[in-house]
Amino acid sequence: RLSGADGSVETDVELAYYKTDVAMTKDDLSSLDDSKWTKYEKEFEIEPDERFIIYLRVTNEAGLHGYFSSDGLVLDGTKPAISISYNNNDNTSAVDKKYFKETRTATIEFKERNFSSENTEFSFSVKEAGKEKATEINCKLAGLKEALTEYSSIFGEIVIEDSEVNSGEYTDERIITVTIPFEADGEYTINSISSKDLAGNEIIVNDKSQPKELKEGQGIGDAEAGSFVMPKGTEAPLNFVVDTKAPILEVAYKDGDSNGNEQKGYYSSARIATFTLTEWNRNGEKAPIAVNASNLGKQPVESTYTE
Repeated sequence: RLSGADGSVETDVELAYYKTDVAMTKDDLSSLDDSKWTKYEKEFEIEPDERFIIYLRVTNEAGLHGYFSSDGLVLDGTKPAISISYNNNDNTSAVDKKYFKETRTATIEFKERNFSSENTEFSFSVKEAGKEKATEINCKLAGLKEALTEYSSIFGEIVIEDSEVNSGEYTDERIITVTIPFEADGEYTINSISSKDLAGNEIIVNDKSQPKELKEGQGIGDAEAGSFVMPKGTEAPLNFVVDTKAPILEVAYKDGDSNGNEQKGYYSSARIATFTLTEWNRNGEKAPIAVNASNLGKQPVESTYTE
């Protein structure tokens, strides 16, 4: 917005302005036809999502001109878009589709011309296998690699790429890609991802967000401004469990009376078998141990169960 103290002009000089997206020299401005200049009489509005330079021409009573410029203005009225995808969407639970028996790598993409890594923040919760408490991790994208290096046993190598890093001037198709491998067994929760561009437009993704599923073959480039999207077929984008190890089952016997025939497997009194299951990821449910015996009149029965 260009204005005087109260939006009006009271001066002995004449003010006129010229709006363009091209940088111009004093000679260029001097050679402009007078019809290209707009007399400035009161404040005026500028549409959002424009990039331009406003040149001001000041003409005194002697008809001499002076020129001033805005040095380039960027008006941005649109929010960033965010996409989350994974290399592994083969969940192993028909009931709760968040369990995966292989590691997952997340690809998080931001579509934003005026992207700011300082204003992009991540919040994770990680409950490693066998541990009671979750680890909370909060950091900016600008320090993401350094922050997750401390947890190298959990995360793989973090990769951050900018599609227009060497372009000199950013476009609306600019995409920032963040790759995060989740490599340790455990439960992972992306509590939130927020990104605020240089103009202050912000998007926040959390468990209350409703992602839009893209069509086959579409990507972040097809996303609308301010949207949270994921490719078709993406499962459990914000909360999932990685469990790459099979349960361990051991059996030990408290022998009955063998009468010296234990080598042959004959006992005159009952034997007690104790099964020990080692598995961290059971959701508190009773371990599903089934014992089937052959050549017996009846099957063994469970007597006690402890955890």
